[in-house]
Formats: sequence, structure tokens, C-alpha cells
Amino acid sequence: MKIKDQFAAGNNTVLLFDNLKMANTKFVAVDGVKYEAIICFDLPNAIAIKGSGDFKGKELQFVN
Repeated sequence: MKIKDQFAAGNNTVLLFDNLKMANTKFVAVDGVKYEAIICFDLPNAIAIKGSGDFKGKELQFVN
């Protein structure tokens, strides 16, 4: 899924999507780097990751 936008939230980064389809996993990968995922209950089409970087326009994958 392509990351539409992002913003920092403390030590985490919130990733925004046009249409996020969640998977039953605790980890995601961007550019082959694995990050712990955090569900954003109050933000539709968003997921947070433990980490920082420039993710806008990149592809996110759910991994184990």
C-alpha cells in the first residue's frame, strides 16, 4: 500500500493512506526495513510505526 502522508508523534511516525486494509500482524516493512506497528484507533486509514524517516510515497508491506 502506498503511503500518502506522514507526521511525527513523539518517537513514532503516523503513516496515512487513501484506503488502509489492516492485516493481523505486529510488524510492517518499508524499503525492506522492519518496524513495529501501532494501531491508530482514532485515525481512519492510518497506522503508526516505532521509528522515524521519510516514508511519503513509499510502499508499506505487512510482515511477520
